[in-house]
Formats: sequence, structure tokens, C-alpha cells
Amino acid sequence: MLASVAYVQPLLPIGVTARAPWASASPIDRLTHPAEEMFVRVVRRIMLLVALLAVALMAAPHPSAASVGGPPARDLWSYEHVAGDLLVGFRGDPRFGAGPGPSGAFDRYLSAFGVRSASPALGDGRTFRLHFDTADDLATRRQHLLNDPNVAFAEPNYLLDMYSGPTGPTVPNDENYKQQWGPTKVGADQTWNTLTTGGPIVIAMLDTGVSPTHPDLKDQLRPGFDFIGNDPNPADDNGHGTFTAGIVAATGNNGIGVAGITWGARVMPIKILDQDGRGPVSAFSQGIRYAVDQGAQIVNVSAGIPVPSQAMEAAVAYAIGKGRIVVAASGNQADGVQNYPAAYPNVIAVSASTREDRIAEFSSYGSFVWVAAPGKDVVSTYYKEGDTYAQLSGTSASTPYVSGTIALMLSQRGDLSPKVIREILKATAVDIDAAGFDPKAGYGRLDTLHSVIIATNPPPTLIGATVTPASGKDTDAFLLTAAGFEPNEPVTVWITSPAGSYRYFSTLNTAQAYAGANGNVRLALSTSEPLLEGKQVVTAYGERSKRVASATFEVKQSVSTKAFERIAPIPNTDAKVYFAETGHTLGNAFLRYWEANGGLAIFGFPISEEFTEVSKVDNKPYTVQYFERNRFEFHPENAGTDFEVLLGLLGNDQTKGRKFDPALAPFNTTESRAYFPETRHSLSAEFLQYWRENGGLAVFGYPISEPFQEVNKDNSKVYLVQYFERNRFELHPENSYPYNVLLGRLGVEIAREQGYLGR
Repeated sequence: MLASVAYVQPLLPIGVTARAPWASASPIDRLTHPAEEMFVRVVRRIMLLVALLAVALMAAPHPSAASVGGPPARDLWSYEHVAGDLLVGFRGDPRFGAGPGPSGAFDRYLSAFGVRSASPALGDGRTFRLHFDTADDLATRRQHLLNDPNVAFAEPNYLLDMYSGPTGPTVPNDENYKQQWGPTKVGADQTWNTLTTGGPIVIAMLDTGVSPTHPDLKDQLRPGFDFIGNDPNPADDNGHGTFTAGIVAATGNNGIGVAGITWGARVMPIKILDQDGRGPVSAFSQGIRYAVDQGAQIVNVSAGIPVPSQAMEAAVAYAIGKGRIVVAASGNQADGVQNYPAAYPNVIAVSASTREDRIAEFSSYGSFVWVAAPGKDVVSTYYKEGDTYAQLSGTSASTPYVSGTIALMLSQRGDLSPKVIREILKATAVDIDAAGFDPKAGYGRLDTLHSVIIATNPPPTLIGATVTPASGKDTDAFLLTAAGFEPNEPVTVWITSPAGSYRYFSTLNTAQAYAGANGNVRLALSTSEPLLEGKQVVTAYGERSKRVASATFEVKQSVSTKAFERIAPIPNTDAKVYFAETGHTLGNAFLRYWEANGGLAIFGFPISEEFTEVSKVDNKPYTVQYFERNRFEFHPENAGTDFEVLLGLLGNDQTKGRKFDPALAPFNTTESRAYFPETRHSLSAEFLQYWRENGGLAVFGYPISEPFQEVNKDNSKVYLVQYFERNRFELHPENSYPYNVLLGRLGVEIAREQGYLGR
């Protein structure tokens, strides 16, 4: 729920109505009978002739306009285009006799026009990209082609850019826009020159519904559903849902109200909260599945609960499994308690920031937060006994900023995966609050402009770029040098890794790097996280010139692999210990945890040094260290608590994809047998005794299987085993107590599977 409300007077009369945007455009479009289709074709031809006549009349000189000046017609060649390229469309497939002739004749035909190479452009068999010598006169070549009646069109191969039109931000004429500080803060206004549609992206708003008559929203709505009243009319009776929908998609530049982040994305209202702003998990679960099944690409949830729910988790997993992006508010209680669905894996959790780039005092926090976005004193559409506008605060307001940004990204590249979208948001986030990742701001404050630039991934233009050295270890300093930009212009620079992740580079934590007075860029490609092994692509984008430079370099060895190499012995101290058995050290927080929770008997020797690794649980980077039987993760957000060091879920990792039957029946826990409803598994006999005596839930986690026979990977013998979230127990009856239960060397097994160690 939002923290405060202040009403703004309505700018339009209440009760403005319009035909529903999903209604059929014309009865003609619904005709299907052959005779009717012939009638339709005749009607459309007549309509086309009338339209052409109207255009001709409008184009004719008007007596009163003879002395009125206007901009001269732009020359065909004044737009930026690929040198030496023409896009040519033929009236038939020229390779199969419908035109100049079959393929051999087509080759001779192209050679006669001086074409150096040709390739299909649209996959329709009629449109081709023809390349000439760059010194050729393309205008003359084009005219020669157009003289052939088989050629339907010939045009330069124009270079698309995101900002055709003004180079500065668009200032919409919406009456309350001056009160909206958020769009400028995140750079959304700089995308509005050409990216205002954001469509045809559909965003499901799981909320209190949306007012169907609001003048800033009614044309953006798609059919939804009310899972509180169980009917297809998700009208808002609270105001909260109309407010969040306006932040995403309020119509911009229409002279009234406010401007949403993406003016043309479509909103699917899913009512899961009642007039008091409350709703059951069942409504949420039904709502998110409905949204996914009805085609919503983004699910916005400005609500949550401070306790996990399996039904909610299953519904979120359904959406994630279908490739949808789920964005959720972190919550409005700054108590460090995780809120759901925001805290579920792969959900983009959003905290609230202020216009001063601080985290709002009410914003919930924790390691689950991904990014922050404007959430204090936000103006948007509202509904309270009629359509109006309001200024509110809360992470409910922050979440639709991120959803709207993702809609803009998808409108440019519809093939972006949820993982890549998270990576781009992470890479471009402006670091605020504590340095680096922190539990209040996550990776930083949302940067819509640069997220969209990287998502668009414009193709390189012909300007020089090099990286030196061209290859090396990830600990080397790589230097990007590029020329051909405008003097002093802002330049967006990013690296795309072999795994599709992104690294974004800026200067002194500003929004972007800059070209020098000579138009050159020199930038050290250093990051707080190691670069992955393999070929890296670095791209530099001039934000005024739209010039794009690109180069590749190669990382030959990842720091992860290097971390497993033995190091030279060092003297032992209270803070750091060297283990000659494996050639590795253990120190600081990891050493303290190791000693306090079982040491060698529970975790074994360290088999690596500390290094940075991205967690499979929340996709965030942590300092980690591998041991024979586990992996330690350092969580700075929990510094000074018992959770500063967390154990890897290696049991879960090792059994991924395997299914274990639950215990035969639930039962009451006794001294000799324990049942865990959380995983529907039990513990008994020697395994229960070992679990209780050596750390229990904190060290091993819940059992995720019943005991069963399995071959030990170290010596190919069969043992009775049982898997836990963080380890595997093996029963060795040949050993006397307390060595009759041994722990699996899952740290070694996982390290081998990751490629860190040899087989």
C-alpha cells in the first residue's frame, strides 16, 4: 500500500466515454463468405481511390498558401544510410522467371547494373539488398533500376536510430507534467522522440483494477478480469491500480494530466485487491496465470505479503517458466523483512528512491532488491469517486517505472529474454546509497535511457575502434580506443559477454562517458566483477551523432578457474590460515564461520581462493569460496549478523532435474523420527542423529529426499544416502560412531561440473 495521498484536481470532466479500444474497427473486417470477400475487395478499392483523390487535392497548391514559407523537401540522400547499399523490391521473384529471369539470368542482370553482391532482405523472394562499389553514384544506379518495369522500388539502406527528430528530450504538453520529476530523473523523457508507443507490449497490472473511463488511460486498456468479484469488469474501486497504471502508460503529449513512461503500451487490468487494497493469494495466483495465458509479457505487482506462500510461488514460477517478466514492489516497511512475490527468484524487486537519489525512508530492503526507482511524491492518474490525479509515495509507485522501462526495451527488441533484461537493468543502474550492490538500492537507481540504448543494440557504423590488448586474462587492463564521435558528446559504452550478460561503463559514476574534444574515446574496461572467459564485444554509442563503434577482445582465462590453482605457502596468522593439503588459504569472515560451524569435519579443506561468482538462486554476484563439501557466500548486507556468511544450496544444485518421492505419509515428529512439511520428507536413525548434532537446519537445510541407495562418485561403491538442501549424507556402517555418517564432497563435484577443476 502507498504511504501518503494528496489529490490533484481533475483536468477533464468526469464521464468522458469512448468506444472500447478492443472493439472491432469495422464490420467489413468480420466478413468471411467468398461473395462477401469479393464485395470487400471492391469496397476497399473504391475507398483507396477516394483516399488517393483526397491526397491529390490536399497536395494541390492552395491560393491562400502561395506566400507561406515552409521547410524544403528533404533530399533522398540526406538521411544517414549504408554506403554502397540499395534496397530493391521486384514485382515478382526474379530468381524464378517472374521478372528478369531464373537465377543465372538474375546474376547477369545484377552484374549489368554494377552490383557487387546481393542478399535477400525480407525473405519474401522479391526484396534484395544490393551492394555497389562505395565510389559509385548510387542516385544514378537507383534511377537505372527504376527504369526497369520489373522493379517496384529502389531506396537507400537507411540506418535506423532511436532518436530521429530532436536530439534533446521531448517535453510533453501534459498539464501536470511539470510535477513529474521521475521521468527526467531516469532519462525516460530522452526516449520519447521515437519510442513513445512502447507497443504492442501488454503489461498486466495486478492491483485494485483500473478506471475504464479515465481520460489518460481509457485508450490504453485491454480486457482484464476481476478476481475479487469474479467477473470480467476490473474497474477500480480504490484508486491504487489506476495510479500505478498511469505511471506505466498514461497518454503523453495530449494536453491533459500526466505522461506515462511508455505512452503506447497496453494495460491489462487484473483486479486482485478489493476496495480496501487487500486481496487473497488465491486471487493473485489466478490473476497472474490469467495474465500469462492472455498474452501479457510483463506482470506488474505493486502489492505483497511478508511471508512466503507456496501457492504464490507456484504461480510466479508458472509466469517465469512461460518467459514472462515479473516486477514487484519491495514493500513499505523498512524493517529488513523479505516481502513476496518480490523476494522470489527471478522476480525484479524494486525499492523506492527520492528526487535526491536517496532511498526513501519507508522502502523495504534486503538482498532480494534488484533496482530502485522513483517512489516519493509521484504524480499520476487516480480514481476517487471519479477520475482525477494524485501525488502518492510508496514502492507501489516505483515498480511501474521499471515495468514501463522494460516495455520500451521489448518494443525495440522483442527477443530479449527475462535474464537479459535483468542483466541490462543491473548493468545500467546508477549507483546510489552504499557503493556497489546494497540491500536498499540493489544494483542502483533505474536508468531508462541507457537500458533502452543497450537493449536496442544498434549495428556499428564505419568508425574505428580497437581494444588493447586484444586478448589476455581477466585480470589484465583492457583499453578501448574509438574515433569518429562528435566532440565532447556523451557516449554509452557496454560489453556483451559470451553468456549474453552486459557490463556498462561510465566515468565517475555519472550517467555516461564522454568523447574528447577531438571526438575520440579512451576508456579502461575495468569492472568490479571479473569478465567471463571467451570473446567479448564492446560497443560505444554516440548519443548525439548516433555513431556506433564496435570491437572484440578475448578473455583467455576466467578468475574463477585461476582461483582453484594452488598458491605458494604463506605464514599463518589469526586472520588467515594456509592449508598445505590443498594449497589454499582461508581468512576473515569465512575463517570465522568455518571454525564456528564444524570446520574440517563438516566443510573439509578449502579448494579455492575467494572469488566473485553469480548465485544461481538470485542471479547476483557474491564473494565465494569453495570447500570440499560446500561453498561459502559472503553477504555484506548482513554484516555483523549470523547471516553474514551463507552456505550454497549444493544439494539442490546437484539434484536439479531429479524427482524424489515424498515420505509415505505425514507424521508427528518424535525423538527418533522427524517430518518436515516444508519439503514433505523425513529424517530418522543415524542421519537424524548426525543432523541434530552437527548444525541441523542452519548448516544442512531441509531434507529433499528420503534415504536411498546410490553409487558414491569417489570410489564407485553403493551407500545409503539422503540429500539435503546443502549436502548429502552417506551411511558407512563399516565405521564406528561418529564416523558412520560422512558428508558428500559436493563442493568438489559442483566445481568439476562448473569446469573449475579437472575431471
